[in-house]
Amino acid sequence: VVVECLRHTRSTPWRNGWLGAVIALLALGTFNYSHAFSSEVKVWEHSVAARPENTRARIYLGAAYIKAGSCAQAVQTFDATDTGAHAEKLGRNAFLFYMNFAAALECQKQFDRAEKAYRSAIDVAAAVQGWAPLGRISPPARAWARLAHLYVMEQRWDEAFAAQQQATRFNPRMGWMEYSIRGNMYLSTNQLDEAAAAFQKALDLRPGDRDSQNGLAQANAAILARQRNGTLISK
Repeated sequence: VVVECLRHTRSTPWRNGWLGAVIALLALGTFNYSHAFSSEVKVWEHSVAARPENTRARIYLGAAYIKAGSCAQAVQTFDATDTGAHAEKLGRNAFLFYMNFAAALECQKQFDRAEKAYRSAIDVAAAVQGWAPLGRISPPARAWARLAHLYVMEQRWDEAFAAQQQATRFNPRMGWMEYSIRGNMYLSTNQLDEAAAAFQKALDLRPGDRDSQNGLAQANAAILARQRNGTLISK
């Protein structure tokens, strides 16, 4: 922009030389500073370095670490966040903090701590329930759904169903989760036909759900392997 303005300005050679030097220094400074914006992680690292007390920046930095697969760094970031004696420093950012913290802990397989963080997110979800845009999952439903997923990973089926029912209560369109959870339960107990049927029902209600697609593929592959083994034994 500066060069374009100066291009139409007539000046003496020595002044043009000084202006050229200034522009070169500005360009060099811009280039050296650009590393701070080379990735989402770098952006938020720069923000946190500039203002360590900025809780929201720390939350987004932790989320960026999760996206980048650096879950250990995400956990460290959340652990190092000063939330106050009773988390009063989080304010309206509390839900976002606990959900991202729980996701980082889940990624690190610290399931006990992740469960507590999801429970904390559920406790504060009502305060931000109106934040979700029309047609998207409300904060309470999202928190209960993530907790249900955590229980599925631990094969705590009764608790998974209970958490899923809570998610559905806040968002009836999440009823497909029950069939997805049942599919995982049947798959874990080698009830393959039942698992395939449950995953298919989940996909009928929510086409394109990746977890249900993967579960159905696993169930069908196991059914096919069982049929092949049965054919070999009969021969």
